[in-house]
Amino acid sequence: MIVFAGLGAKVCTREFRAATCVDRIAGRYPAPGGEREAVVAVRDCGATTGIVTHVFVIRLGERLAGRSGNALVVDSDYGAAPYLPGGGVPLEIQWVRSDSLVLRYSARARVGLANQSSRGVRVTHVRHPAGGA
Repeated sequence: MIVFAGLGAKVCTREFRAATCVDRIAGRYPAPGGEREAVVAVRDCGATTGIVTHVFVIRLGERLAGRSGNALVVDSDYGAAPYLPGGGVPLEIQWVRSDSLVLRYSARARVGLANQSSRGVRVTHVRHPAGGA
């Protein structure tokens, strides 16, 4: 067991997490007009944590560089919500206009972040009670 104490704990924990987590891009969804995109990434930090799904709204081609999602951060809540074989919670992503995005996902998913707006884009969250996206 590794225990971090004192002021340095936050720094050590961040460095350890960054060194052990693997981010994988699951999909890129360009907005109409081509200036922005929604990017879905799954983050796996090892056997003792669940895989977390992140949705980013970014400029087209912008690098994510280990950041957390700015539109949605969600996980399966220890299997309560559906889980894809490769990891992550199933999502449906739909651009309504270049400044309006709809994200659909299971109501059983545990939500860490669900912003209504990100980078000038209105984000609508639709949670399906049946669990599917």
